This record gives sequence, structure tokens and C-alpha cells, in this order.
Amino acid sequence: MLNNGLPVHTIIDSAADAVKVSLYFNAGIKNNVKPFLASTVASVWHQGTEKHSALAFSTAIDAYGAYLSVNPGYEFIEISIHTLGKYFAPVMDLVMEMINFPAYRETDIGIDAKNRKQRLITEQKKTGFTAMSNFNKLSFGASHPLGYIASPSDAENINRTDVLDFHENYLSKGLFSALVAGNLRPEMMQWLESNLGQLPMDFSSKVEGPLAQPETQNYQFSYHQEANQSSLIIVTGK
Repeated sequence: MLNNGLPVHTIIDSAADAVKVSLYFNAGIKNNVKPFLASTVASVWHQGTEKHSALAFSTAIDAYGAYLSVNPGYEFIEISIHTLGKYFAPVMDLVMEMINFPAYRETDIGIDAKNRKQRLITEQKKTGFTAMSNFNKLSFGASHPLGYIASPSDAENINRTDVLDFHENYLSKGLFSALVAGNLRPEMMQWLESNLGQLPMDFSSKVEGPLAQPETQNYQFSYHQEANQSSLIIVTGK
């Protein structure tokens, strides 16, 4: 447990000089006030900082042979870092810069929106995607974040203000857990205490997601005029 109350779970494996760090923030798809908001924030969070452009930041991470990803889930957003132990401190310094000074540049948000829109247009032509979307709608309700069927226009309905508000409301004090696995050495724990242990956190308010409201209709058929195959999802139970 760090000084600020952050629990750090460790899995020691000294077989190789490698470390994985996972940081979990209490914010995710459940906190969407607009479709794709949490996913957009996760996508552009590591696209540069106030000090580094997107290219400069990714180049700096790559120079250490490290891998950084930000993964949005329903309950939380995870920052995942893989690095060699000898580069732990400089790589994690870059991660701290990303956490404390994200850029969220309008151009990066716009590029992400265009790419997301095109991916959605492509996915909507697939019968499997349509089947799963309809299944989620029936299971959670059309207005639930997991049941809402997004349109391509939703991808372009997110601006920088939305992203900044999401970060301020849910991420700036939302770190609630950390997992470190690998060849963990004492100086790494000192780094965690001196850096993660100084981050502001608020454990007092748990951010709840909306309740599921399943549809009364328990089946749905969708017709794809140009499809060469069919996709069927069936769930059975008592």
C-alpha cells in the first residue's frame, strides 16, 4: 500500500529482466455521456503530452523497446506498460507525464473520430456485428452503454471539451489499483512510492454505471441484402 492509499499488487518473476505495469482507473464505458467517449479518451490519451507531440512521445517509448497501450473496458480504463527492467524508471517517467499532462489535441481527436467512423461503417456490413449488436440491445436495453447501437455519425459527435471533462471527472483522481509483474527490484518500488504514491485519488465516491433494462422482446431478425452468410446468436437457460 502506497502513501496515498493506492494498493499495488505484485507478482515476482525473476526469470527475465522484464516488467509489466497495469494501472486501473475507475472510469469506462459505463461513464459515457456520449457514445464512444470513453473509447475516444483511451485512444487519444497516449497521443502525446503537453511536452511531447504524438510522434515524439511514441518515439520516446519505442526507443526503450517498451510497449504502451490504453484499454477501455466497461468498468475501468487500463494503462498497460511492458518494459525491460533496466529502463523501468525512464519509461515510467513518460507514463507519469502522460497521466499528469495529457495533450488531448483537437487534431488527434478528429483523426480518431474519422477512423472510428470508417471502422463502424465497415463493421456494420458484417452479419456477425449486427447479430451481436442486436443481442446486446435486447439484453441490456437500447439506452444502456452496452446495448446502444451506435451510428457512424456518433463517432464524430465528440469534441475536445467532452474529452477534457471526462478526464477531469473520472481520470484525474480515478486511479484505484496497480499491478506490477516481473523482475521487480527495490528501486522500482521506490519509484512507485515517489510517483504513483503522490497522485491524488478519491476513494470516497464509487462511480456506478446505469442499470440494465432488458427489452421485453427476446428475439430479433435483421436482413442484410448483400450478405453471403448468416450469423445466429442463441442463448439458452432455465
